[in-house]
Amino acid sequence: MVIRVINYSEKEVEARTVKSIRECTSYIGKGVTWIDIKEPTLTVIHELGEYLNLHQLVVKELTKPHGRSHYEDFGTYLFIVVMIPRYDRQRIHVSRVSMIMSKDYVLTIQHQPTHVFEPIVERLTTTGTRIRKMGTDYLLYVIIDSVVAQVFPILEKLGEHIDRIEDELVVNPTTRTLERIHRLRRELLIIRRNVWPLREILYNMVETESPLIKEQTIPYLRNSYGHVVDILDIVETQHETMGEMLDVYLSSVSNRMNEVIKMLTIIGTIFIPLTFITGIYGMNFNTRVSPWNMPELNWYWGYPIIMGVMAVIAGGMMVYFKRRGWI
Repeated sequence: MVIRVINYSEKEVEARTVKSIRECTSYIGKGVTWIDIKEPTLTVIHELGEYLNLHQLVVKELTKPHGRSHYEDFGTYLFIVVMIPRYDRQRIHVSRVSMIMSKDYVLTIQHQPTHVFEPIVERLTTTGTRIRKMGTDYLLYVIIDSVVAQVFPILEKLGEHIDRIEDELVVNPTTRTLERIHRLRRELLIIRRNVWPLREILYNMVETESPLIKEQTIPYLRNSYGHVVDILDIVETQHETMGEMLDVYLSSVSNRMNEVIKMLTIIGTIFIPLTFITGIYGMNFNTRVSPWNMPELNWYWGYPIIMGVMAVIAGGMMVYFKRRGWI
């Protein structure tokens, strides 16, 4: 567990790692305080509920490592849960971040540690940035916007995979191609399922009448709302593209199977008359009983003649199929 406290104003900033919740709360009321806790224990969460006077339902929610994104207004503070998609080792993983914002502090709890907030820390330590001049509502916006912004690189990587699959579909689709298509579709659904609630959260924050969110912060929240809509549009487009790829793959496999069946049918058709001829000469009628009992069995060149006739028939059929465009 790591507890980091950043207390700042327009003129100064103090960032440090502390060992207890009591140390965190000692900063509250002295400017804007951001408390960031990674992998908290149950004891720490209950201490937070006691020191910050949180509702017991909120404390219960803070103990859950997984769940669904949602937004609640408790009057003196806002409670927000967001699920952060991460792209790690060619897979989509989801981390939960719980946020509480009041007029004096912002609390973030990372149940699975991420590095998504590090750029915000750098901005806070830089003099003259907008974030240093604004309040807790703007800090909350920056945190949520950083979650939204890091989804775009994930979609870009997935787009690169989609391009490679498109090339593979044209050249040589295999069962591995089908597996990759299904995997990407599942990952896009994971992103959509976890980003979609953010749209509702940001909409509620934009339309809220809570005094905790100032009018000057609304345009920034509305901008993040637009980014979420853009993400969902991209996800829908990529998901439709994957569906079309699946159709192309199935069509390609079907066409390839049809080609194989056609070739086998042609080979079988060619051998039908050859089988007929060999079947006739396999009856072995006795030529000494009747001159009509296959007299060609006694011909000196009988075998080469029959083989030649069979070759001519097979070659003629191949030429005929070729001219008709069947092969």
